[in-house]
Amino acid sequence: NAVHVTGYTGLSPTYNGRNFFEEINKSNKLLTPQECERMTEIDMDMGGSAYRELTTWCCAEIATAQKNGLVDSRLASQLRELVLRLRGSLGGLYDFDDQRISFSTFISFACYQPCTSPCSLFLLLLVPVQVAKPIG
Repeated sequence: NAVHVTGYTGLSPTYNGRNFFEEINKSNKLLTPQECERMTEIDMDMGGSAYRELTTWCCAEIATAQKNGLVDSRLASQLRELVLRLRGSLGGLYDFDDQRISFSTFISFACYQPCTSPCSLFLLLLVPVQVAKPIG
């Protein structure tokens, strides 16, 4: 859950550490105070370093659980695959973070694409932030 939340933090000025991550962490206790200190050192508002570090922590926890016999090798492999797929999906968002979307593309997307899932609705919320980025 912390990987997912930090993945959106730093993607745009709209979702930053203070107004997004800290509020969610306060109510859900995703990370300990010590872990939050590390996220502050990384500066989660500047790119994807925070979610990538948390992904590494997740993989280390899976390895520890497997070593201690809490999960077998097959389950450990499946868990690692899921964590790395999430990392790849979040990385895809950062791949296009600096790409401008033309207004006509935005209108076409907003008017003609069905919004049947929460993910589609979330993307619609992100697109105007991308359009509003200053040139240069």
